[in-house]
Amino acid sequence: MLEHKDQLVQSARSNIVRFGEYDVAKSPLLFPALEMAGTEPEKILQCFTQYDMVIRHLFNLKPEELRMIREVNTSLGKTRGADEFMEIMLPYKEQILEVVHHAGDLKRNFTKQGVDQLADMMGNAAELKQAEPEWKPTDGDLRSDTVIWGFVNGATDPQTNIDFTLCHGIERIVTQSLRPSGIHYTEHKDWLLSAMTDSIALLGLQGKYPEATLLPRWNTRRPEGLGWISQERQMAYKKFISVPRSGPF
Repeated sequence: MLEHKDQLVQSARSNIVRFGEYDVAKSPLLFPALEMAGTEPEKILQCFTQYDMVIRHLFNLKPEELRMIREVNTSLGKTRGADEFMEIMLPYKEQILEVVHHAGDLKRNFTKQGVDQLADMMGNAAELKQAEPEWKPTDGDLRSDTVIWGFVNGATDPQTNIDFTLCHGIERIVTQSLRPSGIHYTEHKDWLLSAMTDSIALLGLQGKYPEATLLPRWNTRRPEGLGWISQERQMAYKKFISVPRSGPF
């Protein structure tokens, strides 16, 4: 078991070195996270393991939990949540879980392609932020689909950008692996992260591990956290969780 862990840590270290070769990794914005990752690869492995669990829990959401998620998203006027994700992506569950679990294996072509795309999109964001400091991603702006943006807003804790890069990296890798299937749903950026947002909000508020551990980083705005779960969404889930439900879901 220890030998297996040592191999995983070495794989994490190799992947950190590999990512460090991309131009975007040389950005001062990412340097603290890359430095932490290089000196403490065990933290990368632990963080990755947590998100592997999150995605497994996402696929195991119960019907009553998906019903609650649907009601929350309806109340917020939001789409593409965990409920919609499950309706469309459940047939690909085993493939996605297998790809996520081995997302650190750079010998797989779609893994390398996913990391390449991650670096390109983060690089696009850094360049756009420098050229147009006041620009922000918005719906309908085609440039928004070419950038992975959040890290340009800074991070007071390097762990924030480790989570950020891992989560977006996992999504890009899974997207590349599913490309031969021609699934329109996965062409939209954040298709996986949006579903994870619902799962982490709901299960985190219920105290489940690792969602409860990750929730403070997800619901705290930049630069102190990721800012992926809004206060409005969290309050909606708190309301649904605290109100007793009656009758079948």
